[in-house]
Amino acid sequence: PCRSNEELRLLALHDSAGTPLPGTALQQGLAAVLMAELIFQERISLQEPKMLVTVKDSTATREPAADECLIRMHGARRRKRLENRVTSISNRGDLRHDIARGLPDGVLRVEEDKILPIFTRRIYPEVDLLPHRQLIERMRTAILGDDPVDPLMAVIVSLA
Repeated sequence: PCRSNEELRLLALHDSAGTPLPGTALQQGLAAVLMAELIFQERISLQEPKMLVTVKDSTATREPAADECLIRMHGARRRKRLENRVTSISNRGDLRHDIARGLPDGVLRVEEDKILPIFTRRIYPEVDLLPHRQLIERMRTAILGDDPVDPLMAVIVSLA
């Protein structure tokens, strides 16, 4: 199975066209799920009442975006609120444009598409529909089932 940020990327693509969500919604969601993963991995903690982010473990995670966030937060002069961290992470432009990163090979195909004859854009049509279908089924089970829900799945459902 994919990690939470990869699952959110799958959900953010138009099923047939392979185009990502417009605007900043995808970046905000990816930043939020990245922070949630770091919290659940106990890499960062939140101090109430202001929800200030504190780095507890800045060792490498094998996830480049998470590693970069940990390095930036660890090297910061002062702690920031969670909402400010999510915003600053989401403002990194590469989150939106690197949709296929981290997904297993063969799930998405990266293509260039023309809008009018002037503009090009990247699209990501799904090649293997199984991971997306499995994700939708796990979400359906989380919403409609009686079993306890995995915390990261709860985050994905809430952001979807």
